[in-house]
Amino acid sequence: MQVVPLTSTARQILTTTLGDQIVTLRLRWQPLSEAWYLTMDHGDTRLVTARQLTPWERVLREAARGFDGDFLIIAARGQDHTALGRKAWTETHALWYLTNAELAQAGL
Repeated sequence: MQVVPLTSTARQILTTTLGDQIVTLRLRWQPLSEAWYLTMDHGDTRLVTARQLTPWERVLREAARGFDGDFLIIAARGQDHTALGRKAWTETHALWYLTNAELAQAGL
């Protein structure tokens, strides 16, 4: 498991290594829907486009072809299923990357 370092900046781009895979994450805060959206590229492949992020739901799901792992948004205060606010990444939630083996071990 690995936490992805995010900020509360409304538009952010992060290129990082997850396991041995280099990915580019684009996160955007949408004030009208009051939600965070994720676009992710793995090399030249776009795995997900503008997916709304929800706590405790796998982010990539079936879109993860050729990618080892997925993301979960986990609340800092236990199993909080509330929506993600604008300052979620610095105050209430974290975006975690788990390998497929870790997901299987957790029953996800």
